[in-house]
Amino acid sequence: AAPPPWGRRPPPPQPRASPNSYISSESYARKMETPSPGAGGSASTSGLNGTPTTQRELDLERREAELERREQEVQRLIKETGYKPKNWPSCYPILYHDIAAEIPADNRMLVRWAYYSWMLTVAAWLWFWFSVLLGVIFDANKLLGGFSNFVVNSMATVIGLWVSWNVNYRTLFRAARIDSVLSYGWFFLNHTAHIGWWCWCAVGVPALNYPPGFMTMLDALGVNTFAGVIYAIAFAFDVLVAGFSTWVQLYAIKKFRGQGGVAELTRQGQAAATAVRAANTLNSASGGFQSSPAIP
Repeated sequence: AAPPPWGRRPPPPQPRASPNSYISSESYARKMETPSPGAGGSASTSGLNGTPTTQRELDLERREAELERREQEVQRLIKETGYKPKNWPSCYPILYHDIAAEIPADNRMLVRWAYYSWMLTVAAWLWFWFSVLLGVIFDANKLLGGFSNFVVNSMATVIGLWVSWNVNYRTLFRAARIDSVLSYGWFFLNHTAHIGWWCWCAVGVPALNYPPGFMTMLDALGVNTFAGVIYAIAFAFDVLVAGFSTWVQLYAIKKFRGQGGVAELTRQGQAAATAVRAANTLNSASGGFQSSPAIP
């Protein structure tokens, strides 16, 4: 049974909410929504134009600015000292090589083709040495005319690799960079010898150094099929290098003539001949003056 009404206690009076209590509740809610410096590792601040920026973003911006400042400092030192960082080859840089940065736009295509020709030459030299090594293994007397030619061809490989870069390619690189008539002439002379060597190897006459070419390929096929295939690939490399190098040289001659190189070479030759004649005339005059008798 329900207790009588006079036995119930009235509920306690509820406190009336004041305006300050609402304000404090809203402030507390905003405080809870705002991340503290320890929460999340960053605190919100005011960035440019009132955009909120975290501390992490500020650190990234500061690091980017520091990297940019260091890069500008490095570029300034490079311009002042002329130092160029090593960037080639990319796997293990040993020297600086940048066609786009060093070669004028008119000559870049020529230098790029010459660079591809150099890479093909390197592959041909390595296969050349591998072929003569197999010649020693299978029949040194028939394929190489003796072990001594293996030593000669090994030395030729080392020298050829050095010459292909420093004498052939770098000479054209320098000529295209500064438009030097003398450098172009030196390149044409050395590159002609380069083409002649690979033509000699392509024929493969079994004489002198017994290069792996067409005729030695026939001898290798008679000794061993595998050695014959290796010599056939060497013969293909010889033909490719000789043909590609000839095309690069013709292209270089065309560029040289188009830029007025022949006229400049003629003018320099005439100037040199004039200087020689003037020196001879001066020497003759000096000798005649010294040999003339003294006037009494």
